[in-house]
Amino acid sequence: TPLSNTEDTQHPYPVVATITAAGTLNPDSLRVYYSTGTGWTGLTMTATGNPDEYEALIPAQYGGTFVNYYILAEDTEGNRVTDPALAPTTYHTFFVGTITTFFADDFEADRGWTVGAAGDNATTGIWERCDPQGTLAQPEDDHTPAPGVNAYITQCAAGTSQGSYDVDGGKTTLLSPVFDLSGYSRASVSYYRWYSNDTGSSPGLDYWVVEITNDGTTWVKLENTNISNRSWALETFNIGDYVSLTNQVRFRFIASDYDPGSIVEAGVDDFSIVTYENSMAGTPVADHQPPRLELAQNAPNPFGSETSIQFSVPAPGRGVTLTIYDATGRVVKTLLKGEKVAGARTVQWDGTNTLGEHVAAGFYFCQLQAGEDSRIRKIVLMR
Repeated sequence: TPLSNTEDTQHPYPVVATITAAGTLNPDSLRVYYSTGTGWTGLTMTATGNPDEYEALIPAQYGGTFVNYYILAEDTEGNRVTDPALAPTTYHTFFVGTITTFFADDFEADRGWTVGAAGDNATTGIWERCDPQGTLAQPEDDHTPAPGVNAYITQCAAGTSQGSYDVDGGKTTLLSPVFDLSGYSRASVSYYRWYSNDTGSSPGLDYWVVEITNDGTTWVKLENTNISNRSWALETFNIGDYVSLTNQVRFRFIASDYDPGSIVEAGVDDFSIVTYENSMAGTPVADHQPPRLELAQNAPNPFGSETSIQFSVPAPGRGVTLTIYDATGRVVKTLLKGEKVAGARTVQWDGTNTLGEHVAAGFYFCQLQAGEDSRIRKIVLMR
């Protein structure tokens, strides 16, 4: 069972798995690999005493940390398996810290969504908030548990056939409210969506598109697929992977049917945005693990005039260097150089270079170096 999100920053996180083999299991091969964004670290799994059960302890982490991990095992013939199956391309993830719901909408009431955008030209199947009427292509019910009944659907009427009120003649756009996420360093968006385009005379040619903007002008794709899924499917995206968090974050959902036509229906329900607390609430106690070099995400991030960079160095004190680089890898400013540090430390960066000049807005990288060990975090500067 994958680990859940936790607010515990004081104790390690036990990864427990039942591992069996048709042949002979190689107990020395059992590993948990985990990463907090600076490369994979391997941990040996040991028997718990329960039949076929093994465990490894991921060290305690600071609040605000996403932990990725996967499990690897082999038998004595060299057959190997991972969980998840495609690891390390895919992996389990849990968050350490406080998760707060910033916005949640089950569409039972009007909360500021709008229908229509420049270029919309669909003649039927226009988005509307309603209780859907089921067809082969369209859901009979929304996703929200009772007593909820409403969702945004590409025209809810069923008509005499599945093609009576589906999307025809072009595209239709559903726009979210504008969200101010400028005070947060991390946030994610989730929603349930329904999409069908695999029936009719020319199936599979049209695309379901979901996009995000942080300035109202430039849009970045979250989804762009022509694969039908006639069920309420949960989609979740880390917003910071696509745009920086500003006061103009907005989403749009686009369904279309262009010539040659097919049957296209779409739906959106139970939309939410959550934010992640990234303050370093207490120093982790890494039970059964040696202390490690740690570099927390700067806060605030994005920032305008000044940001705090907090890090921790295992005792005894080690000479550390803290450097800001631009996106091309050039040194912008060295905040610390070879300074002896033990324990936690906070350093400020005011967005200037070594000459004291304010640098341009954009992406930068902060690197903490202590001997051969280093940590890197991405910083977003906004003007």
